[in-house]
Amino acid sequence: MSKELWVIRHSYKLSYEPEKWKKHPRYKENPFDEPLTDFGMALATEAGANLIKKSKDLKAGKITYIYCSPFTRCIQTAIQIIKEVKKVLKLDLKIIVVYGLGESIIKRPTISFQGSKIKPINPVSVSHRGSKKKWKSILDKKMSPANLKKRFKGYVTGVIAKPYGIETWREESERMFKAIKAVGDQKSSGIILGHTHTIDLAYNYYSGKTPVPSYTFGGSKDVCVTVGFEKKSKKWKMSHKPKIPSLKKKTTGRS
Repeated sequence: MSKELWVIRHSYKLSYEPEKWKKHPRYKENPFDEPLTDFGMALATEAGANLIKKSKDLKAGKITYIYCSPFTRCIQTAIQIIKEVKKVLKLDLKIIVVYGLGESIIKRPTISFQGSKIKPINPVSVSHRGSKKKWKSILDKKMSPANLKKRFKGYVTGVIAKPYGIETWREESERMFKAIKAVGDQKSSGIILGHTHTIDLAYNYYSGKTPVPSYTFGGSKDVCVTVGFEKKSKKWKMSHKPKIPSLKKKTTGRS
């Protein structure tokens, strides 16, 4: 008996268009919780269509949940995928928000694994905001469990873990990896939707290949990158190489 694990990065966010983002009401509340652009919404829909084509377990109705970071761009991406799945397969996926999948304002080293233990293989970079070794979480009240359930009513069906606080790159990586592994360890197939580091960690742990450098799948040209893993006979292997939906828009920047 086999099972699947799909890991997807969020779609094209408004901060890739800085002038528009700075004029958005959400920018004044939390400049790190960017929504998707209209292009991002369309690209997320395309990612959903690609997932339907690739996933045997999704077509067979064996996937129920998308385990998602609490950031707006991630939840919006998940919702567009859910809409496409419902349209094509008549299945009603739900979102479980997993705070462990959320990111912090931290630059990270490339990470490999010794078993399930994290091992950095290059020097640790400094924070995006300076030389601090720790940085406060970029979550706010609008991203609380109660508010997320209210804002995305009908889609968010559950919340796992409490919001996180101040942490180092290692604490963030261990938190995020723990959340990824928990989804991979469950009996049923699942979908994880998160950030650049989500893809980096999952790829480096499950693929069994040479670790990719940190931020390999980061930036506006890597939005909605999707990678698939399959477990047979207690061993995971990469079943679908990281793929990015076709971009029909010139994009710049990294995050």
